[in-house]
Amino acid sequence: MSSDSAVPAYRTTTQYKALVNMLKTVRAGIRDSSLDKSTAELMNLLSSSINGCEDCWATHSREARRLGVDEQKMQILQYMEPRAAMRHEVFSASEQAALFFTFAFTVPAEGLIAEARREASQYFSSEQLTTMEWLTIAINSFNRITIAHEDDADA
Repeated sequence: MSSDSAVPAYRTTTQYKALVNMLKTVRAGIRDSSLDKSTAELMNLLSSSINGCEDCWATHSREARRLGVDEQKMQILQYMEPRAAMRHEVFSASEQAALFFTFAFTVPAEGLIAEARREASQYFSSEQLTTMEWLTIAINSFNRITIAHEDDADA
């Protein structure tokens, strides 16, 4: 059995590979904009929690731990209602702004994007805001494709 047979079919598509390439560009944007990697992982965790993507949560919680993110912060994002979690006192003001930004882009029907962008602009440069926007687009995309193909991983 080749190692390719263990890869779910959707991950071999041109579209998925394009999504992976977008993620590489987003990661370069995080580095180039000096967006704090721990903040980026908190954003990934909140989106994964809102979307109910357990696989993405597991991946990003490992990375968050590697970066030294406090376990309490991760538990709050995993178990609390998102609106309460993103405003919890354990998060700094800039982390709360980043989490609110993430919430607004993950649940756009709430109509909070402009407000979240204004709040985040108090703590983040325009380059960082652009990176945060693409980061949230990327994690939401991966959450949705992973959830849609949960059964493929077991095949």
